[in-house]
Amino acid sequence: MKSEFLKNVNDLYVPMNWKNWHRNERAGDCGPVSMKFLEIHAAGLGVEEMAAINDKAVDLFRQKYAMDRCEEVAKTGSDDT
Repeated sequence: MKSEFLKNVNDLYVPMNWKNWHRNERAGDCGPVSMKFLEIHAAGLGVEEMAAINDKAVDLFRQKYAMDRCEEVAKTGSDDT
């Protein structure tokens, strides 16, 4: 029997350990990794592409984001997001 708290919940979220996926063990990488997963999913790609993410790729995501932000600040003259 479901508790009062779960009475309107049909499915529970259960974290899963997926083999061969990037495991974020460095501080500050969760944002770039999450955004890349969203981009891959939005593009209709699948697990194989997500499994290709590694620490080297994450470093490139972070560098690209930093350069994009620098360009935006240079264009607008403001760091307001």
